[in-house]
Amino acid sequence: STAESGRALIAEALKNAPEGIAATSAFADFVNHVTLHPQTLPADAQGQAFDALLAGACISHACARHAGRSHQVHTADGIFNLQVGRDLRGVKRLIGSGGWLANTPGFTPSQWLAQQRLDAKGKSILLPTQVEYSRDAGYLFPLLANVACAFPAPAARAGIHALSQ
Repeated sequence: STAESGRALIAEALKNAPEGIAATSAFADFVNHVTLHPQTLPADAQGQAFDALLAGACISHACARHAGRSHQVHTADGIFNLQVGRDLRGVKRLIGSGGWLANTPGFTPSQWLAQQRLDAKGKSILLPTQVEYSRDAGYLFPLLANVACAFPAPAARAGIHALSQ
């Protein structure tokens, strides 16, 4: 399930985190606090690291949810790879819009995407492994989406122009 694979991503990240950040109970306390107070902006290094951990796990899950799957099928004619859904391995750029993803320079989702190789059924998740990451720091994409039907080219140019690294 999504919750189980999310827990696995978080557990792996906490296991590899620097000392002081890797406390699972502190992370659970942080998640409980921000769940009750979603307007919370962490002021200390540990809270900021936990926020980054949540963002990484969330973007990885969001991408995996939209990616296709592939697995081997044995037939009388031999072994074939069966693909269901979209192959996102060719995607070169991700754009974070709104909230933490739009306001945090230096975030790199590639390390998170690379951890999502197999789903719970052992099927390959067709995610990119290396992407350029841009930010919609002005949170313009939702607004531009409203005018894109009538003015697609100007909306696309404005969106691309507004992106930050």
